[in-house]
Amino acid sequence: MQRISAEASLLDSLRKRREPLLWADSETPSLLIPLSRKLLPFGVFCFVLKRAVWNRADSAAAAAIAWQAAAAIRTLRQLQERESALARWGRFRRIVAEISAERHLPQLFRKIVRRGMELLDLDSGEIALWDATQEHFVVRSAANLPAGSQGSPFRMGEGISGMAARTGKTIIFHRERSLPASRAARTPPYPIMIGTPIRIGDRTLGVLTLHKNSGRKRISEQDRVFLEALANQSAIAIDAVGASDSYRRELIASEVLRKTGIELSAELDRSSLLDAILHRGAALSGLEVGWLALLDPEGSLRVEKGIHVSPGFIGKKIKLGEGFVGRAVQERKILSVDPRPHGGEPLFEEARQLSLEGAVVAPMIWKRKILGVLCLGTRDPRRRVSRPEHKIVEAFSLHAAASLANVLLFESLYSEKEQYRKNLEARVEELNLLHEEQARKEKLAALGQIVGSVNHELRQPLEVITNAAYYLKMQLERNNEFGPVKKEFERFLAIISDECKSATDLVNELLDFTRKKEAVSIQVDMNQLLENQLRRVQLPEKVRIKTNFSRKSPVVFIDPIQVSRALNNFILNGIQAMTQGGTLLVATHVTRKAVEVVIRDTGEGIAPENMRRIFEPLFTTKARGVGLGLALAKQYLEASHGQINVESKVGVGTTFRVSFPRLQAG
Repeated sequence: MQRISAEASLLDSLRKRREPLLWADSETPSLLIPLSRKLLPFGVFCFVLKRAVWNRADSAAAAAIAWQAAAAIRTLRQLQERESALARWGRFRRIVAEISAERHLPQLFRKIVRRGMELLDLDSGEIALWDATQEHFVVRSAANLPAGSQGSPFRMGEGISGMAARTGKTIIFHRERSLPASRAARTPPYPIMIGTPIRIGDRTLGVLTLHKNSGRKRISEQDRVFLEALANQSAIAIDAVGASDSYRRELIASEVLRKTGIELSAELDRSSLLDAILHRGAALSGLEVGWLALLDPEGSLRVEKGIHVSPGFIGKKIKLGEGFVGRAVQERKILSVDPRPHGGEPLFEEARQLSLEGAVVAPMIWKRKILGVLCLGTRDPRRRVSRPEHKIVEAFSLHAAASLANVLLFESLYSEKEQYRKNLEARVEELNLLHEEQARKEKLAALGQIVGSVNHELRQPLEVITNAAYYLKMQLERNNEFGPVKKEFERFLAIISDECKSATDLVNELLDFTRKKEAVSIQVDMNQLLENQLRRVQLPEKVRIKTNFSRKSPVVFIDPIQVSRALNNFILNGIQAMTQGGTLLVATHVTRKAVEVVIRDTGEGIAPENMRRIFEPLFTTKARGVGLGLALAKQYLEASHGQINVESKVGVGTTFRVSFPRLQAG
């Protein structure tokens, strides 16, 4: 992959074309498959080609594997992002509980800034509130900023903070590079800044702005979501703590409301939260009947919970804009209804069904998104929904909406995490199945080649054996004595022996290929092993063997049978490579730690494109051959801790060097 990464033009071509490309590299020819743009921005799946032929079915299988791998990578990334969000969610909950429990504004401002910096891993920050009398913002608390920052004013639309307040949206600034002096004076002083408005409904209370002194960090979408959630919770806390004395007297139960908000924000189960919202809202307002409806994916309000309502009312659907409740939600207004003249809006159909004498309908809206509606009322004909009760329900609905949004966010994150986990497991399973299927096909293809080779290699020896046996049988029938045909018997018996040995060796190679045999190592003199090996070699004309054995004792600890087979394969290959004659050198060298065996021929050599494949099973360039000899030789030598090095030059010859650990004396 480092070689591919260095090929800039190749990567650029893959990025533009998005089509498989056969990379004819001299060392590692490969099939390069660009990963789908739908799954990843850019990536390449590399298949190093180990076979001379790469057909369409192989390419299709490789493309399927690349698709599944890219899908698994994307799913894993998404799963990691969701896990990170869930981990940050716990910190966010603790921060919300802390700022909601604070009763003093200076300490509350300080905690909001500090906890915001911790939540987003930023270096400094400030919180500014709107001063309606002066028509500008005033910094009420600053952390890690220059002296004099606290108390400084700025106008609406001025800087990152003023723009966030004016637009009602979070503003993120990243300085990508250093700027000229002429432009630097007009840019924010920090390389990274994020400002978000602190709002309740349509009313802007202030702005929370955080900075980073280093430009390495990037503000992510997840950072923005959590900071906006913190700003919304801060708005509720500031509004609750900073309300005027008269407003606090109207709420009556402001302390209870604050604690209720803390308790609601700690609830993560949707059903339990809806029950808590209804019962706490009824307790705070003194209204004994109520129901709560949520907005479903179809765009309708569906009644989920109720207090003192008939079971048939649960599940009722109300369309947005339809009737009094649908209109109140669509217009985003909290309304009181009363059947008496001048008491307020007339009762709606649902109130009449529940025999209500008065009610308050409070839409639950979070970040301008409608979540549902809370309706609380009374069946007492002597009672009216008072102004304080209206205010209590209005304030309580803000806490309820914030808590409900948190639960919905948590459920969404948890559901997405589980879905991504399932998708990842499915992708991994599919990828494993594809790998297994590919491996099975390769094994079947290899087995087919082996069976074909066995059929081809054994047919002729068996025919020779049959003919020789038939001839001997005929001679026995014609001659009662053995003497006259003694030489013929000997010749044909030799043929039988040679051909049976050839067939047996082939079968043994096939068995060794499919069934690995453990090495049985003993102490062996390598010179003696090679001498015994060379005595059994039949040399063609014009081929001679030259030996150069070390005088030092080349004693090693190996399996003599397996190593003899491996070295015999190198010797026979060298002899067969010298079709026009030549010299085969067999030598041993002894170093302080190793014994080296050198087998060098002066044959035709090995082509460079075949050098890396000579030890692959079933690879051969011979007209007759299975392609298992060198693969088995490598397996045998490595079982005895041997290391192989091959050098070859076309037209000059090939050298096999095998090194074994030397058996130390004593």
